[in-house]
Amino acid sequence: MEPVIRSFVVFLCLTVGSLSHAQQQFVQTPTPISTQEATKLLRDRVPLLVRLPSYENKLEFYRKKRSEDATNATSYQRRIEQITTERDAENRLLMDSLLRGYTLQPLQFFYDRDSRALRDGTAGLLLNKDFQPIENSRVPERYLVLHVGERIGGSGQSLGGIQVLDANYQPLPFAVPSFSRRGGFGALWRSLGNRERARRKDVQRMIHRFQRKLSGYLEN
Repeated sequence: MEPVIRSFVVFLCLTVGSLSHAQQQFVQTPTPISTQEATKLLRDRVPLLVRLPSYENKLEFYRKKRSEDATNATSYQRRIEQITTERDAENRLLMDSLLRGYTLQPLQFFYDRDSRALRDGTAGLLLNKDFQPIENSRVPERYLVLHVGERIGGSGQSLGGIQVLDANYQPLPFAVPSFSRRGGFGALWRSLGNRERARRKDVQRMIHRFQRKLSGYLEN
């Protein structure tokens, strides 16, 4: 092959490859849904899939430490058990509070570590009330996601809360009241007393505010 022709072929391959990669990136970038779409999904009472924190990165860090450091393996194991116990208690409180206090949509639950697989249609990732996978469970055709944690797409400091996202985990348009934050100075003050009771009240108030704001929006 002549040098000029070879150079042209190489250039053509690189160009096509670059265009293909750019197209893949474009396809993979989700487009946020519109206010009208979000409002229709909420009014149609599509299922709300609650994304529970799994703390998988933190747990994996200590699992790796445990396997690499036999001398302190017991200490790392205790830390893993502590994180798991605290996580399950937090998620139990949130699940029970939502099932009792949120009535606008049917609720289902999954762990945040399974976000991509669930969105891609992998079965068996939805959880029962004991946080165990429901065999062969699949996501509904239309749904929204309830994110638990720091606000996505927000500005400034936040104590975290709950936030409705679309099926691609993108925030809903600003016009839709889709976020309710946890606590504040009042919650910190209350926690000086009965800590467990204060935490429960804090979560219940967050859910009540969330439902009240969303219900008022949908009634207009």
